[in-house]
Amino acid sequence: MARLSPSESVDVQGIDEALAAMWQSNDNKAIRANTFSLIIYEPAPIQQLLTALGFYDGPIDGINGPLTQEALSKSQQAYDLKITGKANEVTFAKLQEAFLAAKKQKIAPTAAQQNYRAADSIAQAGPSRIVTLCAIEKAELQAQISAYCPIKRQHQNKMLCCEYISLTGDPTKLEAIWDIIEDLLVPDLPQYLWWKGTPRVEMELFKKLASQVPHLILDSATFTESKDDFQVVAKLLAEQHLHISDVNWQRVSPWQELTASTFDPPDRRTSVMEIDAVEVNFERGSSAQAWLYLAWLAGRLGWEPIEHKYTGGDYRLREIHFQNSEGKPVRAELASMPIANVGEVVGDLMGIKLSSSNPAAKCNTILCSETEGCMRMETGGKAQTGLVEQVNSLADQNAEQLVTASFNRSHDWLYEETMLLLSKILAMTND
Repeated sequence: MARLSPSESVDVQGIDEALAAMWQSNDNKAIRANTFSLIIYEPAPIQQLLTALGFYDGPIDGINGPLTQEALSKSQQAYDLKITGKANEVTFAKLQEAFLAAKKQKIAPTAAQQNYRAADSIAQAGPSRIVTLCAIEKAELQAQISAYCPIKRQHQNKMLCCEYISLTGDPTKLEAIWDIIEDLLVPDLPQYLWWKGTPRVEMELFKKLASQVPHLILDSATFTESKDDFQVVAKLLAEQHLHISDVNWQRVSPWQELTASTFDPPDRRTSVMEIDAVEVNFERGSSAQAWLYLAWLAGRLGWEPIEHKYTGGDYRLREIHFQNSEGKPVRAELASMPIANVGEVVGDLMGIKLSSSNPAAKCNTILCSETEGCMRMETGGKAQTGLVEQVNSLADQNAEQLVTASFNRSHDWLYEETMLLLSKILAMTND
């Protein structure tokens, strides 16, 4: 990655002039890519805090790439925290505490000159402009600009580069400069909004961005309350007709594809309609993937939801009752599994069992993850009841890689149909 211009602070009102001066100073050796623009709303200002405290010298871009993870590890070591390289609540609270302490002592710690790099997956997609909105409560408005150029991207012997614009400030102050933010949306190019965290439909800034940017990218793995937050997404699809990409939906796709392929053989093709029991095991912490899979399966098989109840217990069980196209009952169970080592993504699917009360049906199937999922199924004896298939999960792919795939995706009608059915299931809950 070649740096066209180091990060520099500019006046919020003078961003356009500063960008123009930046391009003029490069002797016409580089031009801005003419591809798409990306807006990132970053609700947790981890990178700003790491930069201010001297742990981070990368871009303030809201992308949790290798530089950010390394900086998090350094800060955790410095403050005697468990070294994970992840932005957990304990680390965030400690960084805030250290930052406020430095301000009270009138110390203004700064990072070294920034080597402006973005996560490789985003950079290689060749964005034209990335605008990051960093919401920090009680913070004054600040703006930074820079540019980077993927070395392999050239046009007529000129480097194709991306503008980076970072706006930091209190959420209310960011809302107050909507006119400036709106002017930063590159016209006549595809525009994407990556909203990190739960969609805040009551927030004025979210409303305005959603009305201007047609492609909304979310990650339901980060939702605080999966049930309520999925209802918000369904409402956005129904009322605002946004094109929504959920990177967690992509993580579920290997489970969907393997489910479909197990019923491709002729002797199993008709048996899929005999399924009347489903068990879904997932890592405790988020039920989002479990809901997405179950709603997808119910939609493909034409099941109509009739009851949804929380039964609790050690595995925080949920029972969902359906009626299939022939009027026969179908029972599904979601089980939250406590595990010691959670991966990068919270709530990964671990194991799925599809079965039938008809002993002659050839539909009994076990799908399991490559580690704990298969072991758990084997320990419980479930793996002896039918076909067993191991899923090659996408859990090892970070959000940035999956977001990059969203740039080239067309309208996902299957996701929208799944969300409408999921909304009906969630509305029936007894808790």
